[in-house]
Amino acid sequence: MKPKAAASKKAAAAAPSQANERKRAGAQAAGALRTEAFYAKWRAAMTAIEQEVIGNRGVYPQNDGELDLTELARRAGAVMNSLYPARHADFKMDVDEFLD
Repeated sequence: MKPKAAASKKAAAAAPSQANERKRAGAQAAGALRTEAFYAKWRAAMTAIEQEVIGNRGVYPQNDGELDLTELARRAGAVMNSLYPARHADFKMDVDEFLD
């Protein structure tokens, strides 16, 4: 391979193509939508639980009155461990505050 052709091929490999950039942007947008849907499930569960507690004189009416992260995850239809990755740290603090 000629040096000029090798340099051109190397430059093409280093610079992402427009198609790859569009794919990346689409994947990031889809990921953001999934994350927001994930948070919405947890928020809906927290709102429902809050209304139940208010309607039951301050006591959680299920799970023998125990409200913990496992119970909240069950109500949200999610797995408790899904809140532990660093990208969910801020939301996890909101959930912990709700549970206190």
